[in-house]
Amino acid sequence: VQMCDEAGLSLVEELGYVLGQYAMLFRPKSSASASGFPAIAPTAPAPADTPVDPLYENNPRWAELLQVSDKVHPADFIFSALRENERMTFEEGSYYYFEDGARSAFKLGGHLKRLFGRRDRPVKLLEFASGYGCVARHLKKNRQVDLTSSDIHPAAVEFLADVLKVKSLQSAHTPEEFRTDEAYDAIFCLSFFSHMPKSTFGRWVKVLYDRVAPGGYLLFTTHGAKSFEILNVAPESVDAEGFWFGAYSEQRDLDANEYGMTVSLAPFVRKAVRDAVGVEPCEFHEGEWWGHQDLWVVKKPA
Repeated sequence: VQMCDEAGLSLVEELGYVLGQYAMLFRPKSSASASGFPAIAPTAPAPADTPVDPLYENNPRWAELLQVSDKVHPADFIFSALRENERMTFEEGSYYYFEDGARSAFKLGGHLKRLFGRRDRPVKLLEFASGYGCVARHLKKNRQVDLTSSDIHPAAVEFLADVLKVKSLQSAHTPEEFRTDEAYDAIFCLSFFSHMPKSTFGRWVKVLYDRVAPGGYLLFTTHGAKSFEILNVAPESVDAEGFWFGAYSEQRDLDANEYGMTVSLAPFVRKAVRDAVGVEPCEFHEGEWWGHQDLWVVKKPA
């Protein structure tokens, strides 16, 4: 809160736990956001003559300010959870969804620029476990990225392609059944390994790493040591390898034993990556995403 205050933001409300992470709502003190994103006033009323799409939720005000599509799929569980959160107004839930997606896209873009430097072609990126486009709608604006997004839900894949106009790819429930003939400069998984059981954790690392082009990178986030309090999990609950799994998640349409809630400490992740693909992660950024999810970077030798 102090850092945000110094950056020109004022705390509006502590929202509490939202999708397994502690959320606070801030508002720029002036007309310009310190982060570079447009300043948004969550309490301002939406125009009365806003057209309504019969199939999708429309959010024209946020979309116009962030220059992205205003369409949100009705099955988007992240959007629904935010809009239904009792500690947010209807408008604030929409604002948080769009603004948080923009921040994730901005953060990832920074890491890709750092890893790849200047190049004469865009980074061929696979955003794996993309959901219904919370981040993809912002990533597609980055001219340094050639984006493909992939998800397990066929409706999400269709929505990404037909509505958000993002190249999309169907994922699979079993790692070895995931199919693509493409090799990607980078594959990014945001809050995917934070849900994988031990039985598929290393297998997904291998399958995705195998689809990274030589010299490219696999980037993924996990629940680490900073996530215990957020998830209400006792540190002593992890096993001897540094792993904990609970058969529950916010995505109720997926088998909780296949997609639950995971804490994987650094020793476990390092060993899982080494055992799966024979190399060590080249980077570890503790608490990089949302202040508690760790970012891992694995480079494939050229």
